[in-house]
Amino acid sequence: IYDMYHQSQLSNLVGNYTDCPQREKDGWTGDASVIKEAASMMLADYNSAEAYMKTMYDNIYPDGQPLVRVPKPASMPQGTDEYGYIDPTWTSAYFVFPYQTYMQTGDSYYIEMAYPSMMEVFQFYQNLDTDHDYIITNNTFGDWLGYDNQNGKVDRNWLSASYVYYSGVLLSEMAEIIGEDHTELDAYLENMNQAIQAKFNQGTYYSSDTQTANAMAVDLGIVAEQDKDTIVQSILNNVSNANTTLMTGVLGTKSIYDTLSEANQHKVLL
Repeated sequence: IYDMYHQSQLSNLVGNYTDCPQREKDGWTGDASVIKEAASMMLADYNSAEAYMKTMYDNIYPDGQPLVRVPKPASMPQGTDEYGYIDPTWTSAYFVFPYQTYMQTGDSYYIEMAYPSMMEVFQFYQNLDTDHDYIITNNTFGDWLGYDNQNGKVDRNWLSASYVYYSGVLLSEMAEIIGEDHTELDAYLENMNQAIQAKFNQGTYYSSDTQTANAMAVDLGIVAEQDKDTIVQSILNNVSNANTTLMTGVLGTKSIYDTLSEANQHKVLL
């Protein structure tokens, strides 16, 4: 399994972090985001990561909207762009890449280089919150390729709200590392966490009680420590009810393996 995954990483990292090596070969930020932690552990990819980050930050729209594909594909018709594609789950890569590359190297340069652009993107997210309820729901792709997603069982509002919060938490941690004030950001994140708990926390599960929703709640740091065992049990129930079939997509698959491994339940999905 390790060898297959390692080969997949290498095949999708030819000059860029791509979704597949044989068809589109595009730098989808969602694919890049969910594999970056593993790539940092398996590969000496910090130079590739730096190049990807610089391309991401050079292609932010004037209002702070990040691209979901980096760089903009040459195959797109002249005069078109992706301005309508707003999906904080995908563009979490703008925060995940500098954080994971710092964790990989211990070099704060990657955070310092990215920090102004990350602040710009997070401000764009905040501007999407037009009703000021701290729940940001803009979403384009859902939990891509997941069975539950295709069957309409995954709440896309949950996906985006949780990933904006996660991106903000990473931003706060990175601000601390480079000595930037994050008092205002932390206050916003506290309000966001309270809003997310009020809207999506159902006690024994989150959102629509799917593998993806519950796994993301734990993996992205939304579940309180004392409640983790309860939510992990709900994930195990989700898996059992699906006859041990993964119902997750691009986002949920990353989170369910991380969550169950952390809970020493990784063999459930083997």
